[in-house]
Amino acid sequence: IVLDQATGDFDATGHVSTTRLPDEKKTSSDMLDKDEPTQGLAYHVVSANRNRLIHYIGNAVLWQASNRIQADRIDVDREKKSLLADGQVVSQFQDKPKVDKTKKDDKAAKPPAAPPPSVFTIVKAPHMVYTDQDRQAIYTGGVNFWRASLTVKCATLKSFLNDNNSDADSRINHAFADGTVEIAQATAARKRIGTSDHAEYYTDEGKVILTGGQPQLSDTLRGNTTGDVLTYFTDDDRMINTGTSQKQVKSHLRKKTP
Repeated sequence: IVLDQATGDFDATGHVSTTRLPDEKKTSSDMLDKDEPTQGLAYHVVSANRNRLIHYIGNAVLWQASNRIQADRIDVDREKKSLLADGQVVSQFQDKPKVDKTKKDDKAAKPPAAPPPSVFTIVKAPHMVYTDQDRQAIYTGGVNFWRASLTVKCATLKSFLNDNNSDADSRINHAFADGTVEIAQATAARKRIGTSDHAEYYTDEGKVILTGGQPQLSDTLRGNTTGDVLTYFTDDDRMINTGTSQKQVKSHLRKKTP
């Protein structure tokens, strides 16, 4: 470890671990920072600009509880509130546990059942840039997105995060996918695969919008549907088909076997 006592900057090599306490002035990126310390690991860590720039190089990992980012290299700019990750990037965010606000306290009630399994949103890509000003994370170079029973494959993904103080369950508010998009949803009852050049996914509503190219939705229960704009909901059976005056919506429905 080489330390500059005048600035607090350092250069550390060899299985480096760092811990940063919560920032009261909120000068750090909002992608991970909450009210918990931020942990870091890398083979080589360099601090510059009076600790405002931190470079994690070689098997880099940043995390808080179950939320984490890992890559070959991670650069954190605390002044610009941005984070850049390069090489085998994996980001993981855990949903908040859902609270039933309609349920009243009942002292005579039975002990609560075991909590449901945790839901994670995981994104893998070669490159990611996050900017705190718009809470936007852009993944490029071929992206794979997983969330519960939903998977997305595309060339580029723009995900917009909820504020850390938001009551929303997921850290992901919505996401835009571009370039040979394929969205697959698999449950015990059905499998749906949507393809298009562009897609939008809204987490709270479970809403998917397919546009661009020749949007198509293949559903093991309802058959195949094509149209200029296909909108469906992952949490129920709703689907909206939109065509143009020159091009009608086409559907091939599956007949139920007796």
